[in-house]
Amino acid sequence: MPIGTSKVGLFGGKPVIAAGCETFNAPGTFTVPEGLEIVSVTGVGSDGNPGNPGNAGNPGNAGSPGVPGNAGNPGGAGTGGNGGRSGCSNTPGNPQGTFLPGGSGGGSASPGSPGNANPVVNGNPGNPGSAGNPGTCGTASSVFCTNFAGGTAGVGGAGGAGGTGGTGGTPGNGGTGGTAGTPGNPGNQGGNCNQNNSAPGGTVGGGLGRDGVYAEGCKSACVGGGGGGGGAGMSNPGGDGVQANWNGTLTGGCGGAAGNPGGGAGGRGQRALYSFGSFNVSRTGTPGSSASPTGGGGGGGGGLTAAGGGGGGGRGNAGNPGNPGNPSNAAGNPGNPGNAGGAGNPGSAGTPSSLNCVPVTAGCYPVTVPTNGQIVISWNTQ
Repeated sequence: MPIGTSKVGLFGGKPVIAAGCETFNAPGTFTVPEGLEIVSVTGVGSDGNPGNPGNAGNPGNAGSPGVPGNAGNPGGAGTGGNGGRSGCSNTPGNPQGTFLPGGSGGGSASPGSPGNANPVVNGNPGNPGSAGNPGTCGTASSVFCTNFAGGTAGVGGAGGAGGTGGTGGTPGNGGTGGTAGTPGNPGNQGGNCNQNNSAPGGTVGGGLGRDGVYAEGCKSACVGGGGGGGGAGMSNPGGDGVQANWNGTLTGGCGGAAGNPGGGAGGRGQRALYSFGSFNVSRTGTPGSSASPTGGGGGGGGGLTAAGGGGGGGRGNAGNPGNPGNPSNAAGNPGNPGNAGGAGNPGSAGTPSSLNCVPVTAGCYPVTVPTNGQIVISWNTQ
């Protein structure tokens, strides 16, 4: 039976309206019959709209251009010079042409090692994108000039991660190492017997070899060899040898001190007496000491009989500097694009709300219902 029709109404008086309800899932019109005076309404609007996607991340920064290589390392010092040999003797105890050798110079004279290449410098990553804007709230449903709210808006999507930085340009190679220094000069040979001739040391830094002495008496002679010069050290020069002397007693003839660091000490001179055809040695002469393997000049040999000691060897010359590093013409690579932003979050469904004891009068009333919305109008018997 349509709303507004009742048995009472057929026989006069106020019509009786039976309890009932009407549901609207789409827009429509609600007709209030004569006699219906109070209704209740439950309604809800549409779901909230999803948030907007996040913005893409920014591209990464370009890598740096390649950088030049480092210069090569300088070469090592040259090998130290050998110590000079002593002068030659010409006595029965030391036949003509006999001498004591100088020590060997030290040092490996190695070239310098090449320079290192510098590392690749990559670009920094790009900044992340900004979050997306939120969506809009759901559209309200309405009836009897009353709105019923829709769902809340979805949150915007997260911004995309920034792009990775570009790879840096390839660096230049390191420079080649410097060549080793040239060898030190050797010490000079000591003076021969009966010659007063100090032997210069080798440059740079070799000590002088000093003269021997020959003191002749009746049927006898005292002879003393000169001291060899000390070999040059890598920092300090070698000491000079000590000249042999006769003043009723043989003195001197000591070898020169070794230069620091690495030089070899000079050899000491021989002391001997030649008398009535015999040759008696009271102190043996010694050769020059060799330099340390790390570098330095060898010591000069000590003199035999009255011969002079040899000069000390000079230190090796400094190595040459390393060559410059090679340039790089490689440009850095561009940064990579940023990543896409995340999808927006869905909106929430609306929460139904109710309105009771709504007074109405007979007539037609528009009902607004959006998608996913609903209006339910109900009444008791009246």
